[in-house]
Amino acid sequence: VMASSSAGPSASSSQPAPALPAPLLPRFEQDWVKRVGESMGVTNLTPNGTLYIAEQITHLVKRIVYDGQKFALHGRRTKLKGKDIEAAMDLIGISELKPLGQILPEGHNLIHVPNPNGEDLFVPEEREFELSALAATPVPLLPVKPHIRAHWLAYNGKVPNIAENIAQGTSEDDPVDKKETEELKSAALAKVSRKETAGGSNNSAGMTFRHSAREIAMKETVQVQPPQVEVLSVEQQIYYKEIVEACVGTDDKKRQDALTSLEIDTGVQSLLPRLSVFIFDATRANIAQRCLSMLIYIGRIVRSLVVNKSVAIEPSLHHILPSLLSCMIGKHLCLRPEADNHWALRDFSSKTLIAILNRKEKDTMLKQRVFNVLREIFMDSASTYGQIYGTLMVINEVITDHNERFGIYNRFVDIMNACHPSAVQSQSEEMKMEAGRVYYYLAKMDQGMLRSYRLVSNNF
Repeated sequence: VMASSSAGPSASSSQPAPALPAPLLPRFEQDWVKRVGESMGVTNLTPNGTLYIAEQITHLVKRIVYDGQKFALHGRRTKLKGKDIEAAMDLIGISELKPLGQILPEGHNLIHVPNPNGEDLFVPEEREFELSALAATPVPLLPVKPHIRAHWLAYNGKVPNIAENIAQGTSEDDPVDKKETEELKSAALAKVSRKETAGGSNNSAGMTFRHSAREIAMKETVQVQPPQVEVLSVEQQIYYKEIVEACVGTDDKKRQDALTSLEIDTGVQSLLPRLSVFIFDATRANIAQRCLSMLIYIGRIVRSLVVNKSVAIEPSLHHILPSLLSCMIGKHLCLRPEADNHWALRDFSSKTLIAILNRKEKDTMLKQRVFNVLREIFMDSASTYGQIYGTLMVINEVITDHNERFGIYNRFVDIMNACHPSAVQSQSEEMKMEAGRVYYYLAKMDQGMLRSYRLVSNNF
């Protein structure tokens, strides 16, 4: 430009060449929209309206073609098909606007038909079918309707030899099987003898093969070694035996030493599965026998395992929790309820269960499941005073929601009225003692229950 300007006055007066207009993108024209509207009976379209409709249709068609091209690329195709357009319309959400009969199925071609007006038309090719060949084709048979037929899988301990029971193994005790085995063995030995006779009877290799063939069993059975439980080492077995015997024995000093070992020993984790099974079985057996002393000893074992921080008791909770709950809410735990102190066992088991729940503070599901079990016993009118007493400590510890306290408040008041000293004045001494213990603990819970009841009532 600088060179041309210095060439003379004619160059300085020359104007820059006008820029070429940008090529127009394919779009629908207003005239087409107007003609389509008039063909449908719409004659009041304004120029602005036709322009807006044309732009919207152009944008929609471009989006459909663009999304259809994506489906074609995902299908690893270079050409766009009708099903790609249909999928794109479904993706946009205008599947109800599909032009019926216009999107061609696969295999159809378009024929170019010249139009005298200058517009090109493309119509689908019409195929011709040979009806005579189609009519001569035999009609396939209808499939047989499925049906179920019963047959014997086993009868009197034996599998019946029927067509349905195919490929069944034979028993060694079956005389038919023995006969077939002997025949096969005799045939094999005869074949070997004929070969030896043809090759010479003094052939040492043939003699060896014949004697070996006689020793070969015609039937081979595969023996699978049964799975074995992983055994403890000798030291662990001795430790487990000594611990169990000391915990349930009569020597108080050995029992205390064993419980202390369970509380502080870091190698108890490997013994936990066997200890939990022992706790479960021993609790069930001693509740059936109503042996209170053994239940107390087992409860102390559970307490020592819970106190030991190096023991993860979560894998054995399915054995430990039923044992504790049985000692808490069992109806009969001893032979003489009026003399034996089964209340101490209920208190001790409740404290142990609370310690387990405190170790798993984040596990709200476990607390809810324990609360549901105890709530069912607490709300049952057939529960004894001992069972109700076993639920109180854990319920008071677990319940933190005022709505849950409100749900059991009516039952709480009924039990307090039934256990009041004036209400059990005419009962037996044993009943008075049980009611007195329940009433004493309910009185300690009364303030919290009453506060929750008032808060929930005010919200209502």
